[in-house]
Amino acid sequence: MLNTEFKNELLGALSNKKTGRFQLLGKFNGVNKGASIDIYEGEVVKVRLGNEAGLAAAMQITEMAVDRHVFMNSSSIDSTPEPNTPEADTLLNMITDADSVSSDKIISAIADALKPVMGSGSKKLVESIAEKCPPARDEKAFLTECREATTNMVGEKMADQVFDHFMDKNF
Repeated sequence: MLNTEFKNELLGALSNKKTGRFQLLGKFNGVNKGASIDIYEGEVVKVRLGNEAGLAAAMQITEMAVDRHVFMNSSSIDSTPEPNTPEADTLLNMITDADSVSSDKIISAIADALKPVMGSGSKKLVESIAEKCPPARDEKAFLTECREATTNMVGEKMADQVFDHFMDKNF
């Protein structure tokens, strides 16, 4: 899941018509990967993730769990977009859509995991926590809040059994 700080910096670079490169490090399908997004005067001109480029790389970046990112101003960015590179608005929409799908996925997964121990109220509990602490904004904080609420209701041992595998999983 892409972090909010990166998304805000990307939006800022695009809207402020910057020229440079975002370097991203994180996990894609459990494997450490590096990615880059080149921007020329606020327009996306190149997207890379491993051996992938263009739209295919952008789609994979939206599924990445980004650990670190940095934007480096650069005057050596080519102004001509590479073939199949998504436009800035398209890339931002892809990122926003990916967050929505990922949030729904984690909310459903936790509600399903809690249902055997908490019953039908588990979905309502998880959704109310998501409203206060959206998983798209901070997945770890969301999971921590869910775990604490579960601990208060069914005890620490049961909460540990339900949440141990969620804490290291990327949605």
